[in-house]
Amino acid sequence: RISDAADATVNDVSDVNFILEATPSITVTAPNGGETLTGGSTTTITWTSVNISANVKIEYSKDGFSSDTNTIVASTTDDGSYDWTIPNDPSSTVTVRISDAADATVNDVSDVNFTLEATPSITVTYPNGGETLTGGSTATITWTSVNISANVKIEYSKDGGQSYIEIIASTTDDGSYVWTVPDDASSTVTVRISDAADASINDVSDADITILSGLSIDENTIESMRIYPNPTKGMIYIETVDTEKIISVKLYDLLGKVIMVSETNNTVDLKYLPSGIYFIKIKTQNNHIVRRIIKD
Repeated sequence: RISDAADATVNDVSDVNFILEATPSITVTAPNGGETLTGGSTTTITWTSVNISANVKIEYSKDGFSSDTNTIVASTTDDGSYDWTIPNDPSSTVTVRISDAADATVNDVSDVNFTLEATPSITVTYPNGGETLTGGSTATITWTSVNISANVKIEYSKDGGQSYIEIIASTTDDGSYVWTVPDDASSTVTVRISDAADASINDVSDADITILSGLSIDENTIESMRIYPNPTKGMIYIETVDTEKIISVKLYDLLGKVIMVSETNNTVDLKYLPSGIYFIKIKTQNNHIVRRIIKD
């Protein structure tokens, strides 16, 4: 209605009703400041809106949208929520901005900064593939980690990870652990290190490791025993005296696998074996001896 300011009886009113719409607005409700979110996890961004188009754009920034702007989604339905997979982009000065996809001037930003933590991770650094370890020796397992709990679990596998054997259930996440290598010969060993509180956070050696048998070369000589020739092209002869009667003779490969048991006890025939290094273990009534044998 418009009327004469000096005489209100002189006026006119709109012929038909018209509509006043609410001012378009968006209000971010979460994350709206103070939260701590972890890379790799999922959080639900929420907002309310009034009188905007059917879709919104969602972004985040680590510097108040001064120079760092990252699109979360260019356009999503204005239904008040969106599931966000947190990026591995650590910062303690993060804010979210939600704007009308059709009019960027209609927007809202988180009231206060929130924090993005790094994605939890573990990386095995040793042994990581190609190493050869000997049963009975010690090896220092090493790793790096980001944003995990205070402890890790360490295991090894000989079958490509189908099953694991525990090395230690929980040890401090300090990046190293001294392992007494088991006498468990295999050329397909891998080590797995996992967060003791969350087994889904883990890493496995990039390639296979070899564990050799802990068969040790006995430096003590049984004076009454002679093993010859060494190197050999085939036959090995063992000579002893009656006081050192031979009970068994076994031949091992470098992985500690028994590949031959001599039935005669005083001869071992290597002629059908590939050239290489082997171990012969001779047990007598009173002693045992291990010798390295070279097959030409």
